[in-house]
Amino acid sequence: MAEDYLKTVVSKNAFETLTELLDKLDIPKIDEDIDFKKQYYEERAEKYGFKKE
Repeated sequence: MAEDYLKTVVSKNAFETLTELLDKLDIPKIDEDIDFKKQYYEERAEKYGFKKE
């Protein structure tokens, strides 16, 4: 009984790799016209010493 348990624990198919899990995730739909850098700094303007108007 313990031998069977150890075989299942150490078998290669006991868990999925990170890349296998990432392949299963849906690809998000993101607008291609977004400037992420600009948006990031605008949202954190006060943190970086700029005043929001």
